Amino acid sequence: MTTTTVSKFIPEGYETIKDISILKDLLIYQDIGFGLGAAGVLINIPLLFIFFSSKRYLKKNKLLAYLAIGDTLNCLGVMFQGQQRGLWYRVAMEERIVPIQTYWSCAWIPMDILGLCGALFPAITTLSMGIERLLASNFPVIYRKQFADGGTKFLIFSLAYSFITLFTALTISFINRNVKVRYYCGRKVSFSKEFLTGVYVMNVVTYCLSLILTSICLYEIIKMLNKSKGTKENRDNLLRIKSLFLLAYLAVGDLMNCLGVMFQGLQRGNMYRTAIQNQIVPIQTYWSCAWVAFDLFGLCGALLPAITTLCMGVERLLASNFPVLYRSKFANGGTLFLAFSILYSVLTVLAAFIIAFINKDVKEIA
Repeated sequence: MTTTTVSKFIPEGYETIKDISILKDLLIYQDIGFGLGAAGVLINIPLLFIFFSSKRYLKKNKLLAYLAIGDTLNCLGVMFQGQQRGLWYRVAMEERIVPIQTYWSCAWIPMDILGLCGALFPAITTLSMGIERLLASNFPVIYRKQFADGGTKFLIFSLAYSFITLFTALTISFINRNVKVRYYCGRKVSFSKEFLTGVYVMNVVTYCLSLILTSICLYEIIKMLNKSKGTKENRDNLLRIKSLFLLAYLAVGDLMNCLGVMFQGLQRGNMYRTAIQNQIVPIQTYWSCAWVAFDLFGLCGALLPAITTLCMGVERLLASNFPVLYRSKFANGGTLFLAFSILYSVLTVLAAFIIAFINKDVKEIA
């Protein structure tokens, strides 16, 4: 007979927990989250190395570097969330104690502060990149006079937005610093549900705008490419906006990630309310979970931005350091890199669904 060890001495800053029945079922999700986050970090490490190993390269690609930092922070947030919550759940099951948390204590836990930065940085940077490309393709004179600075002005705008939003979040957390919250924290707990809802809505809006702006630029590219005799101005514009195909794919991926988070809040909220009212929870299988909106969108949202950002960095590296090779093999608006990104995404999603199908009869608590 298995017995549960209960801690007789409660350390300072901890309290007892009565119901631990569901924690064992939640551990698998934390381990999966840790693995996915770690994989994303590993993908972004070579990209960050590319950017920061060359001052010249970094100077020309400031926005893309900021985007890579944001994606890395987002992956770190996911990784730390899996690690931290997994630790809390294991201690709770073994010792029957959990940490006492407040808005302020949760706000400074790596998974929450890094997760918030990871939600803010990519969204505003993707929008800034879309605006920059729109100006470069539709208003070349204005662009050359005011914005041909390697993205410095747009980087300042992105940094300002990120700083103001992050400062607001920490202010909300500080105001509620003595308010007790659930022990496993989370960004909605650290910075309030209302604020995070606003952030997610803004992210969806920025990604949609970025996708629209990028689509307009792509239309302009197609018109330029269809001209029999391209002018020097057109050739210069095409060189400047060569990564638009990848940028559009990136916007789609980030939009899916945002929608996944929103659907997760809605669907799990409804599920938890039903569980509280009726004292029952639905039993799910791997296969049924795979088709739940927030899982499907979340998987795509985790895959697309990471591989696309890496491809954008490699493309820029080839264009700046190996111009002859780039012009002969890759100067096609990012089509080959886009094809690689799509192929990687499709194969990974297919592998995920195969795993879910193999375990289609294995039950998991919702």
